[in-house]
Amino acid sequence: MANTITNFLNTVAATVQSTKFTQDLAPHAAFLSCTTMNPVEPTVKAVNDVVNIPLPTLSGSWVDHQSSTVTAGDIANTPIAVTLNKTPTRTIKLTSQEISRMPESPALLQRTIGIALLELLDTASSSIGALFTTTNFDVAGNTNRTADTGEDYVTRAQLVNLWGVLATRKIPVSDTGNLFAVTHPTIYAKWTNDDDFTKASSIGDAYASAMRVSGNLVPINNLLPLYDSQAPTTLSGASYTTAVFHRNATWAQFAYPEAPLSNAVDYRYTVFNGIPVLMVLTYDTNLGATGGAFNTLTMSTLWNYGVGRKNHAVLDLTPENAA
Repeated sequence: MANTITNFLNTVAATVQSTKFTQDLAPHAAFLSCTTMNPVEPTVKAVNDVVNIPLPTLSGSWVDHQSSTVTAGDIANTPIAVTLNKTPTRTIKLTSQEISRMPESPALLQRTIGIALLELLDTASSSIGALFTTTNFDVAGNTNRTADTGEDYVTRAQLVNLWGVLATRKIPVSDTGNLFAVTHPTIYAKWTNDDDFTKASSIGDAYASAMRVSGNLVPINNLLPLYDSQAPTTLSGASYTTAVFHRNATWAQFAYPEAPLSNAVDYRYTVFNGIPVLMVLTYDTNLGATGGAFNTLTMSTLWNYGVGRKNHAVLDLTPENAA
């Protein structure tokens, strides 16, 4: 039994970190993939441990040395103290037969462990997405249209207006790979059918052909359009939120949680999509510690998240239903 369990945990840990496994599930976590993921410390952390995220600042300014005295600026580093107090956890009941079969059955592994990890991505991405509200960010650049009649849509011109707001604020809009426009699938689907986003004369034949196959839009003014089914709705679901932002608008900090102290047969640490995951295999306590008919695999992580730089994001609120 021990050899089977060891083989099972090793196989799961390796599969979780595989490129294909990650790529299959990554599209379900747009908001999470667009946040600043601070480096995971190699040491295990306990619940409520604090991790300090550096946030350096520089005092002083440029002056004309001919007419003013040059004063040396100081480098200050006042870190953000992050309390790791969130522990998403998922438990799966597995039979002994499933444990013995799963290492040799990638499809079974994908359909079981994969579903659970997809839920982890959904949970984390939903938490990040919920930060994009008018409490945390503003709607400068586009009028809040939720009270108006009109279609549930954001035009290319309106996206460019939001890009202009970020540029005016001196946000690094040329920072390729770190600028995004994340919206609800309802709006994204209409983008894929809009010539302003898809026609070959605008984006080139190769990109247009690829987009019609994959549905993946190309960047607009360096904004990468993405969709997340967990994009916030407001006013009791009466409007969609489209967020245009730089990666530094939000942050997430993950950590390796502590290993179990009791009732564990074995455990492994692995990393999924940048998230450290603790996997613990236990016998069902209701069946005794002799192997029983069922075992449980519990997966968990330790993290926290929050708003980073408020001026690095602007929102567009769009009515849900056409007039």
